[in-house]
Amino acid sequence: MAGGHFVFGDVPATISIDPQDVIWFGNQLQANGVNVRRGISRSIAAARDLAAIAYAMTLMVKRLPGAVRLQTKVPDSFDVAPAAAMISAIHGLRRAHSVNGDLLDDAWKILAESAPTSTPQERTNERDHMWEIVNATVYSWFGERVKLNLADAGVDVGGRFGAVDWGIECKVLYSEKSQRRVDRIIDGVKQIEADQSIAKGVVAVSVTDCLDHTPFKNSFTNAGTAFPTLANVTALLAARVKQCAMETTTKSLQRRLARDRNGRARQKCRAVIYVGQTVAVAGGQVNVFTAQFTALRSPAEDPDRTFAVRYHDGWIQLQDPPAADDRSEGRP
Repeated sequence: MAGGHFVFGDVPATISIDPQDVIWFGNQLQANGVNVRRGISRSIAAARDLAAIAYAMTLMVKRLPGAVRLQTKVPDSFDVAPAAAMISAIHGLRRAHSVNGDLLDDAWKILAESAPTSTPQERTNERDHMWEIVNATVYSWFGERVKLNLADAGVDVGGRFGAVDWGIECKVLYSEKSQRRVDRIIDGVKQIEADQSIAKGVVAVSVTDCLDHTPFKNSFTNAGTAFPTLANVTALLAARVKQCAMETTTKSLQRRLARDRNGRARQKCRAVIYVGQTVAVAGGQVNVFTAQFTALRSPAEDPDRTFAVRYHDGWIQLQDPPAADDRSEGRP
């Protein structure tokens, strides 16, 4: 594992990077027809550059006396958060690929143009697809026969869990208006209900772009705004995800989850899982943090709770350090 001691503004912090992750990712892109010099997104290029700097620093440190610490100033123009977020995403993709080697077969060209889901970004089709791909990697850690579906019809991710065919429909929320968020979630519910290949499903909702990231961004710019510990970021992010989830879990959503416009009962969608992410400096380290709030269908069944918990555990398997967590379970 390589790492680098950096200074962002006047904030000293380390980033843990496995250069083999980045090399593996580049090789996979190239093997699948991507021009890795010109055909990659700015976030991936930034991740590659940051990994190269960290690796070079690691090699240099080995040649210096043991008491010497090598540290480099990051240019103010370099946006480190998306780079660190993409490095974390690549780490997760590589781990998931080791479990399910066929999972990403149709995704490489989309991945080449993608932006990480853990930092607020401009909305693009590639970024929305990235959320689907990430959820497929999460599901791979606890489900069987997990498949990614990038077509328009059917749920985004299918698989089997507990001898039942479960699907995950993935939605990214951008709007500040709760009703527009509700409409987006219900679109996912409709897709779950209409897919005959699954018996149950959940809507995995990214609320990253609905959150105020100001304190997390500020942690990179001034030493006085960096978080003392990982727990500080965890608590703040979890509270903001929960607040966003509660604002979105309106009476309108509760009603539309239970029945369609013709009054027919909806049964397949068992939960709405809200996920928020951010990148921050905490305890002298740059890390990606993830928080989850689960709104279970009422009345909830034990398999519904188990799926939500295992989904959370899947995130932990893909992230280092362990993801931030709020397992509170609101009930629509």
